[in-house]
Amino acid sequence: SFETFLQLMTEDDQFDSALTELGVNQAIEAGRQERVRHALRNVEMVVSSPLSRALRTADLVHPLSSDDATEGNSSKLPRRVCIEDFREINGKLLNAQRRPRSDLEGKFPHWCFEHIPDSDESWTE
Repeated sequence: SFETFLQLMTEDDQFDSALTELGVNQAIEAGRQERVRHALRNVEMVVSSPLSRALRTADLVHPLSSDDATEGNSSKLPRRVCIEDFREINGKLLNAQRRPRSDLEGKFPHWCFEHIPDSDESWTE
């Protein structure tokens, strides 16, 4: 039930929680599937919520190639943009509260965070 789900989430709640090991494995596996690779081959932009686990999932499903990740080749990358409104409902659990923009920029330097404020203005608790 939803109540059971919410109780389990509350027991394991932590600020901007990281992607779990299961989530990492699922994202890597999804990115290896031929149909997914085929669907992503001409992607020009990857868009994500500003939560660390969402950004990490996007990076695992559609990883940077070692050639593209080198300085000077960033124009070849699909642009990676973070949008505040692509988030879960805010205010009940800490895992829905995001890090300050400056922290995200340090942790995910290949993502564009210019469309989100530095602090989490949508947090309601």
